Amino acid sequence: MFNKKTLYLLIFTLFMYMFFKTNNTFVPIENIDIAPGVAVDVEERSDGNINYVLPISVYQFRENEGILLKIQLGEGKTIGESRQDRQMLQNKKFLLGLEQVFIVGERIAKMGINPWVEILFANPNLNDTAYMTVTNEDVTKLLGMDIEGGANPSEYISEMLKSSKEYNFFSDNYKVMDMFIRVGSEGRNLVLPYTKIVDGNPKITGMAIFKGDKMVDKISIEDTRAMNMMRENDVRGLMTIYKNEKETIDFYGTSKRKVKCEKVGDKYKFYINIDYTGDIISNTINREIRDNPKAIKEFEDEMAKQAEKECYDFIDKMKNELKTDCLELGMYAVAKTGRHTGIDWNEVVVNSEIEVKVKVKVDRQGRGIFT
Repeated sequence: MFNKKTLYLLIFTLFMYMFFKTNNTFVPIENIDIAPGVAVDVEERSDGNINYVLPISVYQFRENEGILLKIQLGEGKTIGESRQDRQMLQNKKFLLGLEQVFIVGERIAKMGINPWVEILFANPNLNDTAYMTVTNEDVTKLLGMDIEGGANPSEYISEMLKSSKEYNFFSDNYKVMDMFIRVGSEGRNLVLPYTKIVDGNPKITGMAIFKGDKMVDKISIEDTRAMNMMRENDVRGLMTIYKNEKETIDFYGTSKRKVKCEKVGDKYKFYINIDYTGDIISNTINREIRDNPKAIKEFEDEMAKQAEKECYDFIDKMKNELKTDCLELGMYAVAKTGRHTGIDWNEVVVNSEIEVKVKVKVDRQGRGIFT
């Protein structure tokens, strides 16, 4: 008697055998280009109009030369024409679905990414779990740049974006599927890590802020940490109390937020409550924190006040400079009011009262004090 697991395996094997036999889809790897990185941008033509620029990095497998990395570039008046132009350079079939990163140039981001989003969404073969980033660098050069150690730029940037969630309150919501969800959704706005070349390597230097499908501004990494703490839930990051170069406390923990929305008349008020729990990983200020509950409480209160100040500083910038709901508070107002009302939720949020409360709790302090 076959158990269920064995039976399912036999059925799957038979299905795969019949599929490949009837479709004849086996192709030598030497006849396939694998694309780990894709980019998009625009450039101005001499007649004042624009061209879409679509470079793609591809692995090519050569029997005697090993694996080569090439950049294939297409240009055209539309994204479709750019793909058409790029195809003229291709001597092999693309294997889509293994893309690791999509790089968006700042020029097209500010102009509006909807045309690109439309063509991405229409293609079911593209990898919608690939990471995304915005840059003002030349996207073609970025895809083909030499990185110390010989790393592939697309893989390097993808891993950089993936690991960003460890120390700066970044989430994991910077993938193609997240863009599909946020662009055009009521009460939501897209944000994407902003990448520059620093000392010869790609580096995240902040965040690109979108309103609808258009990038409206970029913010520093310091502002990004404050925004992420209020925008994201269950993210990890480090904050520092800095008095001088010899007196510092580093606190590394997990931030969890809850949002409440109230409506009184035609006015909204938002409450953001943040629980920030973690470990003191470095302490050269107060040695009593180790064993003194009162000293621990004083530190927790001081860290909470600092976090609240940074949050309110960013809220002030969001209201007066960015004029965009960077915190996605509008989605909570939509849940209370209903969809398809025609309300500009960005305007509602930036003109509403936002109250932030941070509660800090020390969980551990490592194995002790060194000196």
